[in-house]
Amino acid sequence: MVGGFFALLLVGSVCTLEAQEHHENNIVENMEDRTESGDVDETTQRPARLNNILVWGIGHRDHEDIMEIVKAIGERLGIEEPLKEVVSAYRYYSNRTPRPICIRMVNNAAKGKWIIMYRKSRLWKDKIYLEEHLTKNVQLLSGQTRIWAKNKHYAHTWTWNSRVYYRKNYNDPTKYRVLNIRHLLRLQTNEKLAEMVERRLDNRTKRNNTHNTINNTHNTTNNTHKTINNTHNTTNNTHNTINNTHNTTNNTHNTTNNTHNTINNTHNTTNNTHNTTNNTHNS
Repeated sequence: MVGGFFALLLVGSVCTLEAQEHHENNIVENMEDRTESGDVDETTQRPARLNNILVWGIGHRDHEDIMEIVKAIGERLGIEEPLKEVVSAYRYYSNRTPRPICIRMVNNAAKGKWIIMYRKSRLWKDKIYLEEHLTKNVQLLSGQTRIWAKNKHYAHTWTWNSRVYYRKNYNDPTKYRVLNIRHLLRLQTNEKLAEMVERRLDNRTKRNNTHNTINNTHNTTNNTHKTINNTHNTTNNTHNTINNTHNTTNNTHNTTNNTHNTINNTHNTTNNTHNTTNNTHNS
């Protein structure tokens, strides 16, 4: 009886764990759908900002040369010939004083390089702040995430390519992404499940990217095969054209030879006629 009781207890515990896991999976799937539907990717909304940097803390001067200021900032970051990586720069509209300088970089890689060099140089100690040119939605999400992470005593938060991340402690390389305000609210109420959502969506994105890469590779391979086939067809057509040209040339030569033979025969006939005439005269 005792053994049967423990067996029933064990089965009941397993069923309870399975039910709890099933319940959590259902919650995560529902959160995935809601979070994903509300996840507005700012990088696709504002492509013009993707290569921009905002620099705060540079005082305004009369008749200032913005490009010279940008050059000086780049040199302080340790970048050689910084203006080679800059398309344009101007004072950006802001209610704050002094207004920030908006620097448009040649590409996203150059923007990332300047931000990394800024973090290494620690220019914020001189009250100079360099950051990505974020939309208001991402700025709001970044600010709210920073407050939440500070209350949780997490290591730090940051943005990269208009996406918001946080790290729980400096010794752990694991980074977590905050998808949007709805996801942040989920983190505040049920952090474990919200992080499961982020990981599953991230894995889904990676799978989709892998599938897209494979499809692109297949398309590239097919296009290469088509190009090769077209080249073969072009080569064969060229060979056929050359052969036809050779045949035409040979036919022309044959016609010319036949014409020469006809002329020679005519000459021979004429000569024979002359000979006959001469013989007649002699007789």
